Amino acid sequence: MTTISIDALRPTQMTHGERQIQQKVQTYRAMSAHELEMAIAEKPIAVVLGLRETPYVIDHHVVNALLRIGVKEAPYVLVADFSSLDEHAFWSVLEGKSWVYPYHADGRRAEFKDMPQHVKDAENDEFRSLAAFVRNAGGYAKTSVPLADFR
Repeated sequence: MTTISIDALRPTQMTHGERQIQQKVQTYRAMSAHELEMAIAEKPIAVVLGLRETPYVIDHHVVNALLRIGVKEAPYVLVADFSSLDEHAFWSVLEGKSWVYPYHADGRRAEFKDMPQHVKDAENDEFRSLAAFVRNAGGYAKTSVPLADFR
């Protein structure tokens, strides 16, 4: 399986749910080395390529948790290659596919030029964690569609 450096990944979200990440970190830390390896392999990181073949991660909660437990590389799946697009077209396509979340924690829309440069730089949005916990409790169905909870 092909892997990617987690440090190389750029986010497509302005915010993340810190509590959700902390919960995932605890889950990962409770696993044996083999269990962790299997868990990581089961869910490759969804990546799109942008300008100059820069890799962008579509959903970065797992990536943030992996960083915090010291994982440097992880398997990935290339969802789309938009490296031939200019920056404006790249973000427009991602927005059209609902693969980007350009909103601050207070709901203000951010300009794409202001997106975090690294997944660890995303703002905490308590409602992101709340949505994840409601979903995990059966409040709504989890889908394989990235960022489906924002549609």
